[in-house]
Amino acid sequence: MEKDSLNLVLKYQLGKLYIITRNPKKAISTFKYLIKNDTLNANYSYHLGLSYAINGQRDPMINSFIDTYEKDTLHLKAIARLAKSFQKLKDKDSTQLFVDKGLAINKNHKDLNRLKINQLYKDKKYKETLPLLLNLDSIDKKDTYSMTMLGKAYYNLDSLEKAKKYFKKLSIKDSEAFKANTYLGHIAYKEKDYMAARINYMIATFKGKIKRDEEYYGLASVHFEIKKPKQAIKYFELAYKENRQNYRALYQLAKISDDYYKDKKIAYKHYVKYIENFYDTDEGISAFVRRRIKDIKKDYFLRGESLE
Repeated sequence: MEKDSLNLVLKYQLGKLYIITRNPKKAISTFKYLIKNDTLNANYSYHLGLSYAINGQRDPMINSFIDTYEKDTLHLKAIARLAKSFQKLKDKDSTQLFVDKGLAINKNHKDLNRLKINQLYKDKKYKETLPLLLNLDSIDKKDTYSMTMLGKAYYNLDSLEKAKKYFKKLSIKDSEAFKANTYLGHIAYKEKDYMAARINYMIATFKGKIKRDEEYYGLASVHFEIKKPKQAIKYFELAYKENRQNYRALYQLAKISDDYYKDKKIAYKHYVKYIENFYDTDEGISAFVRRRIKDIKKDYFLRGESLE
């Protein structure tokens, strides 16, 4: 560059090296110079956007990618970056606009497909996710994302045999994907195969490293169905211990304790805890809980016993 300072091709290569070596300030300066000398080159704007991204400058980054798109409406990399950026900003309309533009250029783009699928799934449009997911699955048979989402979509559409097929594949493919066993437990529970449900929920609790309240809740539900209330109480306790925001686990713990133990102080303690933490979560449950607290208080008062 010292010998040939006007060589834009050479300066472009230098700018890209600044990005690779994580030197954003020099990269920004370089690409600004290139844009000044060639206002029509979309790649200069794109790499300026990457430079701003490395430097943690969100708004200039997005503006640079928009500038790239305005110069070249088929610039797929910039379109994908814009879709991801707007998704992080929770701008649904702009995200979908660029997702659709990108998929019109390349229907097999993995990241754009995932963005579209995730939004459709969030909107509970499970049927609309299927063609996209089946296409992704055909592109890469090893992709666990498509296996997971196909299983979830079919589960929510109540196509349990198809859901089971994908969750079994996922469980074999990824030994750490404990949610595959969770869903297999849910399917078996729906089919009233309580032994299979119990086994899968147990496997999920062994595999899982993060919150496993869903799995313990499943185990509790299974034991309740097979008339083992003491075990059900144990697992509802574990579910609530695992996730203190799981109000249903605490409610079920209180209710089954109320039914199982003659000493209502145990259930009373759980009911009070429920009202203290979740009084406005579910109107119907809260009304029932308040009623039971009142009844238990009245019963102990009439017997002349303290609830403390």
